[in-house]
Amino acid sequence: MSEALKCKGIILKNHRLNDNDKIIHIISDHFGSLRAVAKSAYKINSKNGPKTQVLQYAEFLLAKGRHLDIVQEIKLLQQFSQLQKDFDLLTVAYFFCEITDLVSLEGDLKTFDYFDLLQRSLNILNQEQKLTKLQVHSLIIDFLWKVTCAQGYKPELNICFQTQKKRSQNQIPQYFDFENGSIISEKAYFELLKTNPYENSIHVFQAGVFKILEKLNDDIELVDLDLLSLQAVIKFLYKHLEFCINKEFKTWKTLAEFLETELEEPLKNPTPSISQP
Repeated sequence: MSEALKCKGIILKNHRLNDNDKIIHIISDHFGSLRAVAKSAYKINSKNGPKTQVLQYAEFLLAKGRHLDIVQEIKLLQQFSQLQKDFDLLTVAYFFCEITDLVSLEGDLKTFDYFDLLQRSLNILNQEQKLTKLQVHSLIIDFLWKVTCAQGYKPELNICFQTQKKRSQNQIPQYFDFENGSIISEKAYFELLKTNPYENSIHVFQAGVFKILEKLNDDIELVDLDLLSLQAVIKFLYKHLEFCINKEFKTWKTLAEFLETELEEPLKNPTPSISQP
């Protein structure tokens, strides 16, 4: 990296370094994930302090430091003001930021552009016309699915890892093996329980989940679906990704509470879909 780096990026996370300074995590447009020190960010008269909050899209000028880059200048480009007004949408946005921070690597844009995915998802959340519940759920699924596939953990939906047998065309599997990332037949599952009765890496599909996963696998748009099924898919994808990368998503608890609350409210628009930007 050169002595000075200029890039555009979104702040994913920040935390205190000492009494005055703050470390910010950035997903950048051309350099993958970056970490930098914002000097004097906690001082009252700091010009950069207010610009170092999560969900700030900005142009950064970073200088090379001994261990971490040093923030020289921050020019705000977008603050996603619409979603900042809505706690539920803000919850989803923070979930997206945490996942991006956990899976993105510095300088690694060879496999997938996490910056582009995050920016697109935040722009959808930030539009003036409020999203319907199904649209928000579908967006979360789209984000989780794309990240899971980009990480190389796309669920195997056609072959049981234990038996190596391909499922029949009309068969709907009941179980998924997180350990091996594939569906598992009922027979193989019960055989597994005989050797390990405390097996906890097997997920039981709720009704409708497998059919939705098939649509995602075939890149078919999600329409005419119910919230319960979409919520179950979100839970599956979250658990699968968390198991694969072996990292805990701290924002999941808040997101799960938001999803549960939404299901208690009446549904106003039953058949929306996420439009591509």
